[in-house]
Amino acid sequence: MKKIVLVGMLIVCSISVFGQKNRTLSEILTIIERSEIEYDLYEMTVKVFPENYTDKLNKNDVYQMESSGVKIVSKYRFKKETRSFIKEAEKFYKNGEAVKAREFYEKALKFQLELYNIIVCIGQTYDLEEDYNSAIRYYREAVEKNFIDYKAHWLLAEGLAKTEKKEEAVKEITIAHILNRNDPNVKASLEKIYAKNKLKYSNWKFNPQVEFNSDKIKYLRIQLDPEWSGYALCSAVWEFEPGYKEKMEEEYEDISLVKEKECIYCLNEFLNQNKKYIRLPSLKALQKANGLGKINDYIYYEVYLPEYPSDIYKFSEADVQNLVDYVLIVRGGKKTTDKKTTDKKIKDKKLKGKKDKTKDKVKITK
Repeated sequence: MKKIVLVGMLIVCSISVFGQKNRTLSEILTIIERSEIEYDLYEMTVKVFPENYTDKLNKNDVYQMESSGVKIVSKYRFKKETRSFIKEAEKFYKNGEAVKAREFYEKALKFQLELYNIIVCIGQTYDLEEDYNSAIRYYREAVEKNFIDYKAHWLLAEGLAKTEKKEEAVKEITIAHILNRNDPNVKASLEKIYAKNKLKYSNWKFNPQVEFNSDKIKYLRIQLDPEWSGYALCSAVWEFEPGYKEKMEEEYEDISLVKEKECIYCLNEFLNQNKKYIRLPSLKALQKANGLGKINDYIYYEVYLPEYPSDIYKFSEADVQNLVDYVLIVRGGKKTTDKKTTDKKIKDKKLKGKKDKTKDKVKITK
């Protein structure tokens, strides 16, 4: 097994460990050098397989509303009478009786106007009749009233594709995919719609080749592929350096997100200094995102949302649009020449990090 020695690859500078919001790779290396723990690096011999998040799916069972300037995400609650109407509607829908199904869906909606997902069901009855323009009208209404309904965006995209509104279809299917990051059916639809628009979704996963083994006191064995050095060193400090994670937990609210942000910035810094290691699609994408000023979008889409897909409900529509731009350009290969349209950065306060309860504009109720 080959031992790795990081000599001349990183510039070391002496800066207060906890004085900065985000540690640079140089600071991380300084922490390691001053640590009571012995960090030992070895080249990886066995591949680390990516996490499988296909069981982490969002459902169109929530809606978003605004109250006193605060966005609230709540689960739908169905009254007994409403459930009865929906049951009848579903029976007729399964039998292909669109008009009858629509009649009962409309009764359910009149009984509970806040059930925006029923608007989607009404649209589907028109799809059943191949009346795509009417279906699109209802899907648009559902999106307008409840932007976070991934199914409304998905079916709207399918309808737009059928009616040759290709560019809008691409945008809507991308939104649907972001709102339900791990759904394989939405992703399959995205790939199909992209292909019709001469775009190709690049299939890969963010999969750091890093493993830790700490079977002795004050000793850490790090196995890694060299291209992941920046990520590995930062992760090691977060997980094993005494007091580091605890200190960060005092300062930041969403600690898992803050960790990923810091480690990916360290990864990017390492790659900037060692271009020969930029070989994997995930690392090429990171460099492309860096050039577009969209590293935060990369972190959310590639790393955070696959593990925490429902956190998308905390995003503003503008932030979702930033992710749409990222997916289209970095994953879909869409050409862009206007730097202004690609230099947007997520302004989500959770990514910025500091705890501030008064500034939290999203609440999720169960």
